[in-house]
Amino acid sequence: MRKTNFLIVLAILNCMLSFSQETFKFRDISRYSIYTVREGTWFVPDYEAEVKNPMYDGFYNDAVKEFIEDYEVISKKLSESENVKGKEGRKLRKSLSAQRIEILTKYQPYFSGLKSKWSGTVHFEGIDINSPNLLEESKKVLKELEGTNLVIKDLNEKDLLNKVPKKSLTFKKLMYLGDNTNIKGEYFLAGKIKVSYSYNVNDGTYEDQVLEGDKNYSRYSTYNFFKSVDGSGTDFYNSNIDIYDPYAVERKPKKLNADEKKIVSKMKTYKAEITSLLDKIAQYRSKTKAAYEATKKGQALQKKVQALYDNNDDKYYDFMQLLDMETKEVMVEFNQVLKGAVIIFGL
Repeated sequence: MRKTNFLIVLAILNCMLSFSQETFKFRDISRYSIYTVREGTWFVPDYEAEVKNPMYDGFYNDAVKEFIEDYEVISKKLSESENVKGKEGRKLRKSLSAQRIEILTKYQPYFSGLKSKWSGTVHFEGIDINSPNLLEESKKVLKELEGTNLVIKDLNEKDLLNKVPKKSLTFKKLMYLGDNTNIKGEYFLAGKIKVSYSYNVNDGTYEDQVLEGDKNYSRYSTYNFFKSVDGSGTDFYNSNIDIYDPYAVERKPKKLNADEKKIVSKMKTYKAEITSLLDKIAQYRSKTKAAYEATKKGQALQKKVQALYDNNDDKYYDFMQLLDMETKEVMVEFNQVLKGAVIIFGL
């Protein structure tokens, strides 16, 4: 019963939140990428791991390591075979000696290659394939081949992914959704998230990881969470959809106060005057008298429009939000054509 009551309260709160926010519909967001967030276990570089920078790009490491393992096994068997007496012991030691020779023959090319290498370190100096010190010398050479420790925070992303051991880690990750077909109905902005855009050793974060908590992160992007009002559409995340872009988003008409209604009313009149002047002004390249006079009238009309927002750049954006799409398009065309005419006529 408590669980049912909790779910009801949660649903009511969610509904109240959605109605307290401005809601809108999307017109065309096909050019935008959309994402979802999933929690899962991912394999990522272990920033705490000890990583060596191997000599010769690690070409000899595995071979020498395998030799040591194989040689220790056969040496132990040969030592234990000394306890087997008689004909059976001799037969066993003969077989093990043959195996030992096979092992030495198998790894001979690697020893020869290392003896001929020069990198400031001489490998297997004074040691041949049959030396009793071969095993101990091989262990010494393996340590040299492993190289020095890498400073993980100084690695580029490619080396970080290729040279550092992986570990499994559970976290929330931003993932590409792609499909816009279920973006339908009304939406509202339900919040923001921070997402790491790269692997960052200093922050201890990973590419596309959703960053939580109050920690100060150095490399991240902010994504808006667009939530369906009634659940009929797909909830998604995006970083660059402008909800004030009329081509992408359909917003409900703004409720106007008295002053704003006066501005809209005057702009209807000015729009009609602009439309009647546009064709005449557009003839400015021919420098006709009609184009000149229309340009003069256009300048006066432009001042009237500018007066509606006190010719103040800070107020211009709010002024433009009062206009319908058609009026905005007419305004843009008018300003461009008038600018060209004023330059030609030297006004």
